[in-house]
Amino acid sequence: MGAVRSGLLAFASMAAVPRYEWDTRRVWETMIPLDEVPLLTEDEKAVDALAQLSAPRANRGLVVDNGHLAGLLSITELARALEVGRRPAQAQGDRG
Repeated sequence: MGAVRSGLLAFASMAAVPRYEWDTRRVWETMIPLDEVPLLTEDEKAVDALAQLSAPRANRGLVVDNGHLAGLLSITELARALEVGRRPAQAQGDRG
């Protein structure tokens, strides 16, 4: 059995693979190594998570709980959630 590899396979990494390599390229050759992927906790402040997810390579982080994967968070999802939280609530009668 070979070495255990772990990481994150981001869309941008796959998109960078030339078409002629698709039949031969292995996932581990394209994924971002785990030590370069932001690791977040469930109780982390959103602003701190946003800073970590701003890294140019990943833009995604793994949410871990007691050493186990609890989820995946992208900078886009977090930014969208923060934006929704900043919008003023519409009046109940104003439904457009």
